[in-house]
Amino acid sequence: MMRSERIIVLDWPLIAALVGFTAIPLSLEPPNAEALAGFWSVGFASDVIANILGFIPVGVVLAWRGPVRAIGIAAALSGLAESTQFFSADRSPAFFDFATNVLGAGLGVLCAQIWGGRKVTFRITQRRALAGAAVALLIAASGVLIGPRALQRTLDQLLDAPATTLRLIPANQRGLDARGRLEAHWSFDEGEGALEGVNAPGLAEGISGRALFLNGSNYVIASSAEDLQLAGDMTIAAWIRLDAFSDEDATILSTMSHLERGYNFYVTEEPGFQALAVELGANNGLTAARFGRSEIALDRWTFVAATYSAETLDLHLFVDGQEDDACLLGVTPARQTVSGLDARLGRHPENDMEYFHGAMDEVRVYSSALSAFEIAELYAAERPAMESEPLRMNAETSCPPAPAKDPTIMGWLVVVGQLAAVVWLGLSGQGWVRGAVLAGVAVFVGLRWIVYGPLSAYPVLVVLLILAGMLSVLAARVREV
Repeated sequence: MMRSERIIVLDWPLIAALVGFTAIPLSLEPPNAEALAGFWSVGFASDVIANILGFIPVGVVLAWRGPVRAIGIAAALSGLAESTQFFSADRSPAFFDFATNVLGAGLGVLCAQIWGGRKVTFRITQRRALAGAAVALLIAASGVLIGPRALQRTLDQLLDAPATTLRLIPANQRGLDARGRLEAHWSFDEGEGALEGVNAPGLAEGISGRALFLNGSNYVIASSAEDLQLAGDMTIAAWIRLDAFSDEDATILSTMSHLERGYNFYVTEEPGFQALAVELGANNGLTAARFGRSEIALDRWTFVAATYSAETLDLHLFVDGQEDDACLLGVTPARQTVSGLDARLGRHPENDMEYFHGAMDEVRVYSSALSAFEIAELYAAERPAMESEPLRMNAETSCPPAPAKDPTIMGWLVVVGQLAAVVWLGLSGQGWVRGAVLAGVAVFVGLRWIVYGPLSAYPVLVVLLILAGMLSVLAARVREV
């Protein structure tokens, strides 16, 4: 008895996955001036490479429809994606992306024409169906840590690797290969001094003397020196007084780049409970982040500190002289990565975002990890005479699943549905019950990943995208052999 096999054409499945990865928003927001201004910008080298490589398969699978029609469909898909990104959070539409997408599709059509321009098909066998079920389970179990954006970040790291490997980005080795020390101390009592202010930051009354005042639209370039490109142990300590919260993190001091290199010391944007946080970059393009337990209150001088030990891999936070550790996300690296960016007070080093609105005083940076006793001593020596209200504490010390911020993972929902359809078609010849059960398991596990994972806020969209993936495969079936 011959085993039943199905053959599908891959154009509809690929189109469905592409729309899922590029054109489905996690949340909607009105277009802003920054997004409109960035529409004509040229992205990083990794953007160009990813945009071309991502659309070459589109040209290949559509080439059988004819070169003009294939490139037209690819252009329409790219145009749809860029158009929706004007209204999508965490997306950056750009005409250059559209142009490189079309270029990639054209290259794909050219390659397909050289190979004869035939339909690209996929034969679904029982063995491949079982493999599809295994892949679906793997995707669901992993929570999809690998998506287009993560792959692009890895490409960024590879493109930047020569500069890092050849040590073209200077790093401060104190605290790693040598004894650490106090690297910088800004008291602001003598005015801005050597600090470079942008958009006219001012001065205000501080803990003792004067303090730096930032209004949420200005910041200070603290240093471009190698001293603050820390590779090893670190302590950052400061007195802060926040006057207002925004819908973004409030940067205290940062050298963090888009490659997730450097360090970032900030107050979180979490609605209803703004806490302290510190983030360290790692060579894999990911970060380790420690969050605090105490709520950072408005109109209150608060002593905050973060310490990192390259020897013990400890990453700690302190508020008003006391350890304030809550959850830790990621794995603490054995050494810090350096970004080469200027250290900035009150704003993200690369992007026009994450401004600090308030005052800060007595900001210190060490290339050593101060002990809890030394942190307490530093706090006691500068503590204001006036007593402050105690801060509210968060009893939860574990990190709950964070809302998804990488919209490219929406495409994995389509892929899970497509794999479920492959299981259905490949095993239904052995009885519809067996195929239905295995397909249902794949969908259920995918849903479980969503319910307990980063997309828990979008259950209806999750179901629709999985069903869309299934239909894209079922509609593409052309014959049975």
